[in-house]
Amino acid sequence: MQQTPARGDLTRFATEAVGGRDEKRRATSRGLADAAFRLATEKGFDGFVVEDVTASAGYSRRTFANHYSCKEDAVASVLLNKAGAAVDASDLSMLASFEGTDIDLLELLLLSAVDTQLVDYMISLRHLLRTHEPLLPYVLAVGVPMTERVGDVIALAVGPSRDALTTSLLIHSTWGAVIAVLRGVYDPWVDTTTDDERVDALRAYWVTTFDRFRTGFGPVA
Repeated sequence: MQQTPARGDLTRFATEAVGGRDEKRRATSRGLADAAFRLATEKGFDGFVVEDVTASAGYSRRTFANHYSCKEDAVASVLLNKAGAAVDASDLSMLASFEGTDIDLLELLLLSAVDTQLVDYMISLRHLLRTHEPLLPYVLAVGVPMTERVGDVIALAVGPSRDALTTSLLIHSTWGAVIAVLRGVYDPWVDTTTDDERVDALRAYWVTTFDRFRTGFGPVA
């Protein structure tokens, strides 16, 4: 039977945004999440318990409870951590002189984040979603802090000239494109065999996605 997380659990999860104010807390959250994700990919969700996560990460059960409500909560948060790391790794000095549009900046951020590690993670997460349905609500909840974080970056770069509604629609549509891949609606890696091919395929997916955004989902030139 599918388990649905309580509203309070999802709210707490959604507010655990990457780029939080306390670096030590962020490091603890990342350590627990990485351990949970590693165990999930190696053993499946039925093959480990929270105590295995805390033992692997070197923290107490109480510490885990301070950060996450369950295994699914911790595993899903890796997606948020990776998104935040990609934003943090971007050249923030570039934002001060950025002259493109919201859509140009968002495409640039996504393309710069694509590497072998991200591709491997997305493929693993897609498998976990297929085999463990209770994970889905937590993955979907990642979209709340993730879209807010990206919106803050775009606002910083584009400034008052941005149209808030257009930006919001764009960011949330992009999140939908991520979910389409994770849920298997579209598989960019269907004909790939090597790491380089998989990286190129994800880049091509983003280029095609943003071509659709620019043409209003009409014919692509």
